[in-house]
Amino acid sequence: MKPIESSLWVERWRPQNFQDIVAPTEIHQYLTEIKSDGDISNLFFHGPFGTGKTTTALAIVKELDADYIHLNCSIDTSINDIRYSVQTFATSKSLYSDKKKIVILDEMDRISAEGQDALKGLIELTSKR
Repeated sequence: MKPIESSLWVERWRPQNFQDIVAPTEIHQYLTEIKSDGDISNLFFHGPFGTGKTTTALAIVKELDADYIHLNCSIDTSINDIRYSVQTFATSKSLYSDKKKIVILDEMDRISAEGQDALKGLIELTSKR
């Protein structure tokens, strides 16, 4: 694993691909399936801090060469954050690529009830595409 340029060690030495992630065999098999068929649907990662949830999500983005938006829901909690950030990203077409689009919502337990409702409608809208 080659370190990336960052002053924070947690970022500098963050695993960049599936091979570098320390996880049970079943998780590695599932990640390999995601990479081979490209179907990621909706994934929900849970667990204590420092267990690799965000790292795994970022590795999926990198392995699939996808466009992504990363929202920290403990900061960006409102319905407007979902409407203007996520909805704009998820419903727009890129002029430069035909890559998959991935939305990473970190700290999802901190999102407002209105934000959850907006997200539910957005998932229903975009999953049909």
